[in-house]
Amino acid sequence: MSDCPICGRPSGHNGELCQYHQLAIDNLHEGEETWRSALGIDWDSYLDHLYALDELGLWVREVIEYIRSGNSP
Repeated sequence: MSDCPICGRPSGHNGELCQYHQLAIDNLHEGEETWRSALGIDWDSYLDHLYALDELGLWVREVIEYIRSGNSP
């Protein structure tokens, strides 16, 4: 098992991210279609829109930063 590249916690059973960042990316993808169709935006704009929300949780914010740095979990 390896460590999460975002926080250094042990990675989960099914991927490279820890359980917290994996849940965050799962939630990003779960809401993606609804947000993108409602707003008529692409993936990058979706991430920008979410990142600007004050209510956004830390783990989702860290996953967005990770994705923006050229990584893809």
